[in-house]
Amino acid sequence: MKLYLIRHAQPAETTGDARLSEAGRKQAEMLGNLFRQLMLDREVLKIVSSDAQRARETAEIVCGALEVPPEEIALFPAPIDNSPPADPVTMAERLMKRLQKFHSQGSQTIIVVGHFPYLSRGLALILGDDAMQFPKDYGAVASIDCPETSDGATGNLEWFVIPHV
Repeated sequence: MKLYLIRHAQPAETTGDARLSEAGRKQAEMLGNLFRQLMLDREVLKIVSSDAQRARETAEIVCGALEVPPEEIALFPAPIDNSPPADPVTMAERLMKRLQKFHSQGSQTIIVVGHFPYLSRGLALILGDDAMQFPKDYGAVASIDCPETSDGATGNLEWFVIPHV
């Protein structure tokens, strides 16, 4: 399974359920261009996004570049918008279980658009390396190869990309 973790693009505000800023829209368009160039097989692709506006907008722009209808995005609750904030470890573990479910249903490539705290923890869980940190930059992407027989922390980090506007 191929997994792409994306931190949402830059929001217009850092509080509340903010939309993307103009720079954030440009970052998301750059991400869309990147994924279009990767020529992903849409038949085995699943796009998953936090339900926060900034993440949904980022995912929708990527969907547009891939010609995937935005209604096909699978949403999950945004941990950083909960009160009190959800524990990143718990949220990452729940996200990983959801990704395993999508994989068992035939998704071979999964793009996740989310938030820094649990993307970083999720990356550490997948790689089996607690020292591994996801970049804090908006729009950062990690490409991870997860072997088909993966039943734990056996993913391999292939690359990070950080779109700068």
